Parts: sequence; structure tokens; C-alpha cells
Amino acid sequence: MGMQLWINEPTILCRGLHVQSVVMMRMGKYEESIPFLKRALKLTESIPDYIARSEIGALLGECYLYSEELQKALEILEESERINTEHRIPDLMTNLMLWLAEVY
Repeated sequence: MGMQLWINEPTILCRGLHVQSVVMMRMGKYEESIPFLKRALKLTESIPDYIARSEIGALLGECYLYSEELQKALEILEESERINTEHRIPDLMTNLMLWLAEVY
């Protein structure tokens, strides 16, 4: 019963999906990571957690990039950059700019 309460907590579920996706990505499973990152991204919007939203969006953009879905990669990476600018989030995800450059 206690475990069920934790799983239903959006912040913890979001972080778990995020970590699971990063592990999968490091194994080269970019396409398989996409559904988990999309679910985590949706959770960040409901929390709201703009730092996590930007970070998870950047990772999702990386997955699209390496899955050769360049238009989707560009859209999500530009959205992550917009969130950083709008909410004055320091450039914590330096790879965000590298991935954007690679898509261009």
C-alpha cells in the first residue's frame, strides 16, 4: 500500500521515468526511451517543474535526433531552449545547444 502511494506521486514517477530513460539511452536504446520521456515530460507540465521539463525535453530531443526524426528533434529542443529563456534557467544542459547545432 505504501509503495502505491509513492508511485502515484507525480514528482517521483517523473524522476523514475527520467532515470529509466537515461539508462536506456546510454545502452543505445533511443527509440525505446521516447515513450518514457514523453510521459515524464507530460508529468512535468502538471507539477510544474520547468527545470525538469527543459532537461527531459532536451533528452527527448536527443532521442529524436539519434532516431533521425530531425523535425521532431528541432521542435522539442527549441521548446526546451524557450523554457530556459522564459524561466531564466541557467544553461544546465550544455548538451542542449550542441544537439540544437547538430540538428541545424
